[in-house]
Amino acid sequence: MPVDPVGFWGVPTASIDWCEQNYALLPWVCEAFNTVSSLAMVLAGALGLSRQTFAREVRVAFALLVLVGLGSIAFHATLRFELRMLDGDHLFTGESSERLVDAVAGALAQR
Repeated sequence: MPVDPVGFWGVPTASIDWCEQNYALLPWVCEAFNTVSSLAMVLAGALGLSRQTFAREVRVAFALLVLVGLGSIAFHATLRFELRMLDGDHLFTGESSERLVDAVAGALAQR
């Protein structure tokens, strides 16, 4: 089956286009494998939320994991620039990663 480079969502507008061939498996999902693999975050977060034995802060972290997973699904399914910030991998590039490391180090130092 020939691959339509435009697909359902149009030509990708994101600044990053991963190694997967766009719209290769489904005409409405730009990167099928990245989209499906993002389900792991949603499922892990949902599993954590279902366990009432965790502290409130931990359940909030699981809820955030679900949100990042859904954002990642939206981004990889469309490769739209507007959805790029919903994908979690931008947190680990450039200045954002330095802020994350500083925040975690500060939280650990207070314990």
